[in-house]
Amino acid sequence: MSATLARTWSRFTPAQTVARLVGRLALATVCVWMLSRLGITWSYVADAPTQVADLLGRMFPPEWSHARTLIDPLVQTINIATLGTAIAVVLSIPIAFLAARNTTPNAATYALGRFVMVVSRSVDTLIWALVFIIVVGPGSLAGVLAVAVRSIGFVSKLFAEGIEEIDVGQVEAVSATGASRGQTLLYAIVPQVRPVFTGVCIFRWDINVRESTVLGLVGAGGLGFALNEAILGLEWSRVGLILVLVLVVVVLSEMLSAVLFETALLMNRAGNHDGAFEILRMYANEGKDTPTVLVAFGLCLLRLRQMPYEIPPEKRDMVWLAGRGGYQMARARRTSVGRLALEELVSRYPAEPNVHYALGTYLAQDDPDAAIEELQRELRRVPDHPEALIQIANLETRRGNPGAALPLAEKAVALVPDVPAAHLVLGRALLDLERPDEAIVQLERAAALAPESAPVHFALSRAYQRAGRTEAAAREREEFLRLEKLVPEREGPVGGLS
Repeated sequence: MSATLARTWSRFTPAQTVARLVGRLALATVCVWMLSRLGITWSYVADAPTQVADLLGRMFPPEWSHARTLIDPLVQTINIATLGTAIAVVLSIPIAFLAARNTTPNAATYALGRFVMVVSRSVDTLIWALVFIIVVGPGSLAGVLAVAVRSIGFVSKLFAEGIEEIDVGQVEAVSATGASRGQTLLYAIVPQVRPVFTGVCIFRWDINVRESTVLGLVGAGGLGFALNEAILGLEWSRVGLILVLVLVVVVLSEMLSAVLFETALLMNRAGNHDGAFEILRMYANEGKDTPTVLVAFGLCLLRLRQMPYEIPPEKRDMVWLAGRGGYQMARARRTSVGRLALEELVSRYPAEPNVHYALGTYLAQDDPDAAIEELQRELRRVPDHPEALIQIANLETRRGNPGAALPLAEKAVALVPDVPAAHLVLGRALLDLERPDEAIVQLERAAALAPESAPVHFALSRAYQRAGRTEAAAREREEFLRLEKLVPEREGPVGGLS
């Protein structure tokens, strides 16, 4: 009987193992060569622990008696960050519209917008501060200008990405009212990207507060200026006090972020999934894809009224996959990662509640046919799923199939008569079926439930116009334009008033 040779599994072939080893040795050699070219005095490095201990001994305890003298520099630092961010936001808006492919007039303006972004982001804030100190002299003004110019590239880039992801259906709806290009921009595009603007502004302000604390080292005002004076005067206990103050500012900023996040979790647990999703959207636009944030998105998308620590072990992977999709759904610019994560979620947990709904909601903007298919799968599992009914009815209406949308919308209204989105989608379907009087009844109910919803007033103005009630139509159109100026309406994870 012949012996069977045992086969040992190996991740890499012998040749691959040797190649990886050679690569690591080459990298180590390059690192050693680079260190040798830095001119490091190794005796100083060896003495560094002693010097650090001596320095800390001089800085602490801080000289608390000087705390009052630092109030003005602290306020100055916050003012530099706030004014710099505000200027950057104002200047970034036109640059973003030039740098977005769907709003730029031509290739030349697109290149110009992108060029401004690159110039702004390629120079550090301290270098910009040195430049503006030469131009306007030392002081807070140079700091404000440095922060503003440096922030333009960051803010305008994220703004442009948000503009490129807008729903063209809303743009077409406003254009159909006879609005000019400027009015379309103001009332159809800006409201859609305003939540992105808000998240980006808060995130950039947080960054600018940290950067403003060191601008004074080159003479641009704020706490950095007081820190530089203390270091040059060898007043180490005062240096320790300033560092403690900087730490307090950073910790307070982080605490505010933590409070907002906890608020989102509590809202989701209470059943306000849309409200929680809108708060979490800020974290997505800031690029914070930590495991905790992803889990929070997953809870919202799957409509699980739980806190992260209450998730059973067998559902953690499911929530995490849903979170990847929810995070991408909330971002200004989606990637294929979100769709792949939700497709994996559906393939691994096809019988779990809301997994098909999560994928359908994600696909609604870019692939309506696939979205309807997934939402119908959810309805086969849960026939009385009101959000799925509303989503399908909304998609069918947008595709020009109001007859298919009508029974779904009627069922949604019967299931959730207090949800304005159900009355809105039913009113839209009735209006497209040339039944304006019945549409007005439903849309008036939606307006009573959500008086601050711009899409409701827009649909109601159309219905009044169809019914020949021109004065009422004009009144609703004015209300729509007012709300579009003031209140952003965004579609959340479970469908909104859009």
